[in-house]
Amino acid sequence: MTSQCSHFGSCRTAGSRPKEPWADRDGHDPRWRPSIYQSARTSGNFFTAARTILAYGETVNNIYSYMTPGVVSFKAYPEAMTGRKGTIYDGVLELAKDDFFQAMEVGWMHHWQERDRVAKLLRTTAMDIAYATQPRSITEGLNINALDEDTRQSDVESIKSEVDKADHLGASRIRLIAGKDPGDDQRDEAKRQLERSIDEICDYAGDKDIFVTLKIFDRDLAKESLIGTFEDTRDVAETVAPRNDNFGLLVDLSHFPFFDIDMESAITMVEDYLTDFHIGTCVLEEGHPSYGDKQPRFGIEHSENDTQDLADFFEILLDKGLLNTQDRPMISVEVAPQMAEDRSEVVVANAKRVWKRAWAMATE
Repeated sequence: MTSQCSHFGSCRTAGSRPKEPWADRDGHDPRWRPSIYQSARTSGNFFTAARTILAYGETVNNIYSYMTPGVVSFKAYPEAMTGRKGTIYDGVLELAKDDFFQAMEVGWMHHWQERDRVAKLLRTTAMDIAYATQPRSITEGLNINALDEDTRQSDVESIKSEVDKADHLGASRIRLIAGKDPGDDQRDEAKRQLERSIDEICDYAGDKDIFVTLKIFDRDLAKESLIGTFEDTRDVAETVAPRNDNFGLLVDLSHFPFFDIDMESAITMVEDYLTDFHIGTCVLEEGHPSYGDKQPRFGIEHSENDTQDLADFFEILLDKGLLNTQDRPMISVEVAPQMAEDRSEVVVANAKRVWKRAWAMATE
């Protein structure tokens, strides 16, 4: 048998390659070609490797090779935020029809009949499902880093009940958020309480094979979250991640304008723990109807993020190997109709166009 080496120094025995129909027009099996992730181990630079593979005609422009595109359903159809019966199914159905999305994030559903109906629908979609605890946590003011131990334990039990609902819906991961920041004097104690809660939630979710992602919010503008800086986020992740193999962090593009740190430095600070991502925009013009953390559509007046910002985000994630063909992390767009002229279907289509253009820019 002869030896066949790739452009990147990876050699395999030619006789071990599968035969037609998998062989390409040169007689090679494309499945044996090294991924960006493998190539970057040699080059030391994931983005350089991505550009190199593009030059050799690989499918770096194929979004699905490097990520699992998703959509946050209760933002696209915000009536679902209430969790009330009759407000959820139709929006989930519309998004499930769109085969651009390979994943969907759903939220709380008060009535078991509505949840069961949605669960049956989701089982037919071939989509990855994430379950967001934010709608309930924010609405009810849950605080899993509460300094009062009885409150903390009660709120952790509430989150565990959300894990049960996630399991019913077929979710493979849940989104978790911290409670309010108590201020400088009590912040360290609150972080220890949060770590205890994450351990308990991860243990409970792990029994159901559910992965737990902690979402980074803001401290000074809208959510006033304990996990509102990347320094505090890193401190917590460094403590809980080694104890829980079903724990990771979620970073949201729409939150970066809230932080007094550039995007690359922030991502670098927590990159060892990042597993999931949200993309979207925000408005910081006071008095604007979409001011704050409301995830309006891309291109809205005074929008902080648009195509170039998303392209920069993708480029950083590629450079750091956080987008790669082995893991294909879930990246969900989080946009909501907010102006009188907005329609859910058009807001979602807008986001997909921006997504495709940004990916093309990041990989050209």
